[in-house]
Amino acid sequence: MIAVQQSEGHTGILPVYRSWSRRLLDNIFSYGFTSQKPQDTKMPTSELMQTRAEFSIDMWGKYATWCPTKILNMVETAINFDIPPTRFWAAKGRKDPARIVNLTKHAGRMTAVLTIRADGTFLTI
Repeated sequence: MIAVQQSEGHTGILPVYRSWSRRLLDNIFSYGFTSQKPQDTKMPTSELMQTRAEFSIDMWGKYATWCPTKILNMVETAINFDIPPTRFWAAKGRKDPARIVNLTKHAGRMTAVLTIRADGTFLTI
């Protein structure tokens, strides 16, 4: 804690704290961060744990005879690449949209599939 000397006309640490806090928030917002409210779940944690346990019992009841190397958990995610156009053409003073040269629609799309086996082995993308 910083020691602040009380002098004539000085009201304490509160104005200093408010000024510092305001500057800090201005700096945070200038970098694009926003304040967010904490999220609540629709179900209590105990019910979520019970649902997870029921699913686990049901799943392993069905697939207990399977070899763990044959059970795969897969997650698919999309990756989009934004490729900028090479050149814009527009006449001075025109109000209609500019013509764009060498623009390809949907230039960069890719799908990544992440997979893990039931025995804990990660498979390559």
